[in-house]
Amino acid sequence: MRAVLKLTTPTRFIADQTGAVLSFELLLVATVVVVGMVVALTASRDAVVSELSDVAGSVQDVHQGLTYNGTVSASGATAGSGFLDALDPNDDSEDASGLADNCILFDVAPVDESSTSVVLSDSATLSFDSVTTGVGSSIRWILKGDAGQRAIAGWHFGWEPAQEASGTNWMGPFLAELLTDSYDVVRFIGYHSLKDLPEFSKFDYDFVGPSKAREAGGKRALEIWSALDDRPSPSESLLINSKSQLIEQEFRAIRNQRLDPIIKLIE
Repeated sequence: MRAVLKLTTPTRFIADQTGAVLSFELLLVATVVVVGMVVALTASRDAVVSELSDVAGSVQDVHQGLTYNGTVSASGATAGSGFLDALDPNDDSEDASGLADNCILFDVAPVDESSTSVVLSDSATLSFDSVTTGVGSSIRWILKGDAGQRAIAGWHFGWEPAQEASGTNWMGPFLAELLTDSYDVVRFIGYHSLKDLPEFSKFDYDFVGPSKAREAGGKRALEIWSALDDRPSPSESLLINSKSQLIEQEFRAIRNQRLDPIIKLIE
């Protein structure tokens, strides 16, 4: 007798030799699918990170500051107290365009991990070395410090021993920045330190004038400094480029890092 072999469906499928596999078409389809998945997953990642950042921002925006007054009577007194809830690290009181809360960027170009720079756009490069450790401490205080730090640094710019030690021909742009400060006392200190510089001895400015006039005063001071013949030599620590001009890009990058909480200094 002839044995009859009954093939099951999987066996018939494996033994089937008909048809053909078009490798190029399969590769093309797989490539398109993978590329589409990468784009979709990136968009999903950005959406999830953005929403989690919003959650973190909403927690950070809970203000825990408090204050209560003391009491005084003929027979005794108790002191008041208070607590100021300053901005948390990486928080921002105003969300800038292109940023999620907590200063998260989605459009930063990829760079070598060993690089010290991050390209933010075609026209702006932020150097971590110069913004963090390469720039002088007094300049960092004036540009991104709180009001107390700005006042202290501004006062020392007009202190004669400090002027003799470091020179004065580089101070103009930073004192000009103090002329536009939001605190009256910082503007007052900055103006008097600026007038101590020989080139600005006759500089006229009203530190309690209208905001537009104060802005114009700061711009005028910067223009006077830029036109001087005696300007400092190139120095990254002073934000001075090879043409002895201010490196405005990094100047603004540091200035934009300023957190400006309410400051109460008790003498």
